[in-house]
Amino acid sequence: MSKSLRFVENAGAVLLPGLLILAAGCGSAAGSSSCGAEAIDPGVIEATVDGESWEGGAATWMLAGSSLQINSASSGGWWLSAVAQTTVDGAGVGDALAAGDLPAEVDLPESGAGGWATFYPDSGDSYSTKLAAGGTLTLARQDGADLLGCFAFVAANGAGDEVTVESGRFRAAEGLALD
Repeated sequence: MSKSLRFVENAGAVLLPGLLILAAGCGSAAGSSSCGAEAIDPGVIEATVDGESWEGGAATWMLAGSSLQINSASSGGWWLSAVAQTTVDGAGVGDALAAGDLPAEVDLPESGAGGWATFYPDSGDSYSTKLAAGGTLTLARQDGADLLGCFAFVAANGAGDEVTVESGRFRAAEGLALD
């Protein structure tokens, strides 16, 4: 069930999160080591949300132990937070980044094992992959202090309303490192 959303118009952009399951990693960027994220400015995160273009700014990433968190600022009435703990190969995400083992894929299943994403409206209930079919997050590569990647997922709120995030990509700037 879709909800009425305000979106930032971003004509021609490849956009942010979501799909139930992405069989080919980041979708339309097949064969690209950075999911097309090198084409966007640092600090930008973008996606198609329920068929509409969305762009979030001030995208940052930080490590907390072996877990990674990616956040955006509120834009168009929404902001995103994603947590990645383990890759599909079983490695800790922080360990994979430290070793340069990229690209690395992280499942965002309903169980939250591996990682999860939460899409927050400026008001009302949040939408989490822990309440829906989930999706994937791919950490494509690092470019200096920037982390580039892509994602796709389906998230739901407590009432069962879903939001579908497709063709997501980000170029997040490094934030704090919490040990």
